[in-house]
Amino acid sequence: MSDRRALVVGVGHYDSWDPLPACLADADEMERVLETHADTSPNFDVTVLRSDAGRALSAEDLMFEFDLLLEKSAGFDLVFYFSGHGSVTKYGLQLALAHAEGDFDSGVNFDVLMHRASQETYESLTVILDCCFSGSASNIGLSDHLGLSIMRPNTTILASSQAGRPSHATQSFSHYTRALVEGFDGLAVDALGQVTPFELHRRAMIEMRNLGNSPPVLKSHNSDLLVLRQA
Repeated sequence: MSDRRALVVGVGHYDSWDPLPACLADADEMERVLETHADTSPNFDVTVLRSDAGRALSAEDLMFEFDLLLEKSAGFDLVFYFSGHGSVTKYGLQLALAHAEGDFDSGVNFDVLMHRASQETYESLTVILDCCFSGSASNIGLSDHLGLSIMRPNTTILASSQAGRPSHATQSFSHYTRALVEGFDGLAVDALGQVTPFELHRRAMIEMRNLGNSPPVLKSHNSDLLVLRQA
């Protein structure tokens, strides 16, 4: 049994908001690069949640699977990835799901997920968010103007943007996830050929700048170098 688990979520269908078909492709590609190392040896045990017109993902579904990700996770390296719409309210970042209707009923509050995660003794947790306003996730429990975050040790957040992002509707993949996937495939490695959150962020920074997009965000509270993939 692997001591590495990942939950990958792609939300492409929304009842009331614009569809984001590229998010489904994002999830498929993220599954591929997390499931094995470059030499095809096993890496993370990946669970994928794809929300489309035929299978609408609810808040209950997401929280149930997030709980399974954390269950008996002592000593485990964990990854949580989300691609879809995001919104910010006075209650913080919300990860929008299929039945999103308004600012206060769009899905799952990110702070709620992090509160749940803080109760476990995982070895590491890497959160990758590809949604509008995802950078605000780094301000866990605090107002944005403080510019600070309170994170439990061995937690890293990689976020696509502090603000909005271009529409995914006509793209095969989102710009941010594409940069990360290319990084996992070998364009974001350290001197040892290892893919780390810091190398992924460096790669994404370059790509987002070249595209004229808002810069991505990295917040980390780690004392050890975390290797996400051997490339």
